Amino acid sequence: VETMSQFMIARHKLIERLPSIDAATMDDNSNRTVYAGPSNASANVYGRSPAWPHVNGGDIVAGRSYTSFEEAAGDKVAVINEKTAETLFGRRDPVDQQLKIASQSYRVIGVYHSPPNLWSSGSGPEVYVPYTTFRRYVAQWTEWASFTVRPKAGVPLRTALDEVTTALRRSRGLRPAQ
Repeated sequence: VETMSQFMIARHKLIERLPSIDAATMDDNSNRTVYAGPSNASANVYGRSPAWPHVNGGDIVAGRSYTSFEEAAGDKVAVINEKTAETLFGRRDPVDQQLKIASQSYRVIGVYHSPPNLWSSGSGPEVYVPYTTFRRYVAQWTEWASFTVRPKAGVPLRTALDEVTTALRRSRGLRPAQ
């Protein structure tokens, strides 16, 4: 019997191989209290696969993001946004500092600056951890996840959406009307 996680990983690989797709990430999130010494913040904690900065845009302004090796191993590493860095660490450099999420210690490896986003204020604390790490230690419900997809340059969004939808329907044996 295929687990939900195996199901999602197989669909993620399917999407990444599509001709119109540049990159795709698996995504999940949860609101958690994040601690660093005596400081804490309520933060959106995101579990994402390693391609997330490329797919979502924005910049790593200090340190780095996590690698596919760290993701595969479920390493406890984190990238935080600038608001989290300011809230938890003040003027100290957050890279190589420790923080706690759901009673687990993580090493901060980078600081992320989000691109402008019409759908999000982007002003609150955010933490990004490898998807496998998130599922293992942070997720409160493991029967759900989503994908974020970036089309190749020059591919219309509608074309990429149709290709992903068709591939996912076929993988589940569904017809267009189902």
